[in-house]
Amino acid sequence: MKRNQIMSLRARLYGEKIILPQGNPPKSRIIEDGFEVVSMQLKLGYWINHPDLHGYIIDKFSDNIFHESEGYQSIVKVYLSADEMSDILWTIEEDMLPDCYDMFISSSSEPMQSDLQKERSRSMDIFTQAIQWKAKMGFGTTVLHRVIYEAEILNVPILREIKVEQINE
Repeated sequence: MKRNQIMSLRARLYGEKIILPQGNPPKSRIIEDGFEVVSMQLKLGYWINHPDLHGYIIDKFSDNIFHESEGYQSIVKVYLSADEMSDILWTIEEDMLPDCYDMFISSSSEPMQSDLQKERSRSMDIFTQAIQWKAKMGFGTTVLHRVIYEAEILNVPILREIKVEQINE
């Protein structure tokens, strides 16, 4: 058997609303399944196999990275400020993302130019909306907003059978 690797990159951008306690003692808040809700996640965007965006975020904001690995799965989280998202948005708008395709995807066919243009436009929309959502957090508010880029990289071995000739005795 011969081992090869195939990599899959799935990423999402999500917003987390963190509810701060109020009052002394804190007033009753939302109860779910018998427990107090202290935060909620909102799906702001997602990408499947967008290595250029991933490579840029990981390289540019490596100080903000939290990394977990288990088996063939690796998860990376990057907490992004509004300024950092504006930087990403500008980089996408100016078509300045680095070419990271070969680093992550082991497919022989690259995406078509029209697909790249659609993905670029969609990514710009996602980051524009994320910046606007984060801006809703005002001074003195009881809810904090934070934005997290999370990527899951699957590095899966592919087993291929090698034909073996049998010798008849």
